Amino acid sequence: HTHTQLTTHHTTPSTTMNGSEAVEALAHSLAGASGGCVALAVTYPLLTATTRLQIQRNREYSSALDTIRQIIDKEGWSKLYAGLKAALAGNIISMGVYYYFYALLMSLAQGRDSEGRPLRNLTTGMSLLVAAGAGAINALVTHPLWTITTRMQANKNKSSDKQTSLWQTLGDVLASDGILGLWKGIVPALVLVSNPSVQYMVFEQLSTWWIAQTTKRGNARVKFRPLSSAEVFVLSAIGKIVATVVTYPLIVVKSRIQTSNPTSARSHADIESGEQDAEDADRDHIQSYPPWMRGIATTIQALHNIFKADGFAGFYSGLRSKIVQSVLTAAIMFVLKEKFVVYTRALLRMLLERPPSKPS
Repeated sequence: HTHTQLTTHHTTPSTTMNGSEAVEALAHSLAGASGGCVALAVTYPLLTATTRLQIQRNREYSSALDTIRQIIDKEGWSKLYAGLKAALAGNIISMGVYYYFYALLMSLAQGRDSEGRPLRNLTTGMSLLVAAGAGAINALVTHPLWTITTRMQANKNKSSDKQTSLWQTLGDVLASDGILGLWKGIVPALVLVSNPSVQYMVFEQLSTWWIAQTTKRGNARVKFRPLSSAEVFVLSAIGKIVATVVTYPLIVVKSRIQTSNPTSARSHADIESGEQDAEDADRDHIQSYPPWMRGIATTIQALHNIFKADGFAGFYSGLRSKIVQSVLTAAIMFVLKEKFVVYTRALLRMLLERPPSKPS
């Protein structure tokens, strides 16, 4: 459940912003958060279907549409939105945590003089490293919310069952796995912070190629031109798709680990086929490792189990619906963000800019 933002260029926050610049920056941040939440809510049924496809063990679902149809028929419409509140909270908190630590780490990496100006410019590699560091901190902070979200999406009880509530799911995780259960799957989640870096590299290569192709004039080339908003969107979308394909096996592994052994998510077929006995044996084996090794051992065991049960194709279960959901989310944000910026800018100025007091 990483960010589906398509733009990967980060600007270095200035420590000397004036009032209007601060309002503008805040307006863009709030607009991005608002657009992201709307996009997440609209595409959430696809996200639920993707999670079900990722964790299925008996080929219960054949496609995203079949998954959605079965959920509606057997569990009710509202189950398509199970975990939405936790996901929205995670989305908002993620943006705040990520951009705060990105600004902090960027400031530390650049250094500041006595007037707050950066002492050095960072290379692209260093900027990506800073972004990865902020992403790792964000993953550690918000992972419990995504674990709860995934558990709720996987829960196959009917909509009326109280076990589908956020607080009941939190209680179930704590009861079965303790406080550390909220961080199940954190190892693949930390590796997944490389996703934006893959996206950025693909975007840069595509941008260079596209500009070269579209600036040819006979045998000559015109000077460099900036990309339009539409070109940035399309090239970034392609980069996002490539990055998703490359890192998707880890997304599947993370979902499998997060939903391992939740009674509510296990079907009768799983129990009868001996899936639970196998999971218990794996868990006992992993407990023999030192604590600091268990996350890595769990990830390796999950990779082995997926390949053993479903082959290479198992690592890409639900990929098509994930790509569709990611691109739809990005398209909705692309359309809504600029509109939201106008309204949030006006609202912030109305709230923050006081008219001068009249002399008495």
